[in-house]
Amino acid sequence: MTIIKKIWSYFRKHLLLLILAVVSSLFVAGTDGASAYVLKHVLDDIFINQNEKMLTVIPIVISVIFLFRGVFRFLQLFLLRKIGLKVVQEMRYNLYTKMIRLPMSFYDNNSTGDMMSRIVNDINQIKSSIPSFINVMKDCFSVIFLIGVVFYQDYELGLYGLIAIPFMLVLIRKTSKKSKKYSTKGLEKMSTLASVLQESFSGIKVVKSFVMEKFEAGKFADENDKETTYQIKRARVSAIGSPLMDIISGLALAVIIYYGGYKVITGESTPGTFFSFIAAFAMMFEPFKKINQENYTIQNSITAAERFFHIMEMDNEILDRNGT
Repeated sequence: MTIIKKIWSYFRKHLLLLILAVVSSLFVAGTDGASAYVLKHVLDDIFINQNEKMLTVIPIVISVIFLFRGVFRFLQLFLLRKIGLKVVQEMRYNLYTKMIRLPMSFYDNNSTGDMMSRIVNDINQIKSSIPSFINVMKDCFSVIFLIGVVFYQDYELGLYGLIAIPFMLVLIRKTSKKSKKYSTKGLEKMSTLASVLQESFSGIKVVKSFVMEKFEAGKFADENDKETTYQIKRARVSAIGSPLMDIISGLALAVIIYYGGYKVITGESTPGTFFSFIAAFAMMFEPFKKINQENYTIQNSITAAERFFHIMEMDNEILDRNGT
């Protein structure tokens, strides 16, 4: 959590905008639960009871729900992107000013390509960290609201459905570790790739003079292959999460349809209650998928942040010798 606190020190300067983004996220999450709940009245009141009054009321309610969702979704997306860009601007400037004040020994031990990669690529990775946390928070609230609808409609059936959640949490944890490992290697290889490019282009006269184009192309191909390999491994970890969640949710949904359908047939529940339950339950798994995807972004951001703060916390050897 230490690295998260360090990242937060940059984002908290935009606290008001962050609060507005969080509030907007909560409203967006609330509309998920409201949409699932309204489905009960659509089926029971309009299609089964043929209530003409509800035929007027429910479309208005649905329109208002999605109007609110659209407005607050816009605020959430715009505010998070604005905050991210402001943080990138500050961190990029701080890292540059830190680097140019470091002693020559730092430049002897680090390639120009690596330093450029840290300023350009790593900082862009970090900007997604806090917005991703807020998105995870929004998705968690969506799950909570939808679970509330599930238990409100059918408490007993809800208990059967929630058996799937622990399996999803275990899946998120397992893929998180793998993602961070490959993110670290991927960023290191990206820095190496940038170094190869910098050396080739800055020394292009030497390359041309000694006819070394084939050698340089081979060196670049080798590093490019290594970087791509780690990105493919990370993509594999990222890609496997959603299908596994689909399998888990599908099995849980099959059990619920069987048991819930039986309750409707025997008259213990109404079609509206059952389909509202099914809608809430099915919608509940989408936030879990998003949490899993956001987790990959967070792990990548943490890896980039570790590289950023490693430079920021370096001592300036020249000043240390003077005792200042």
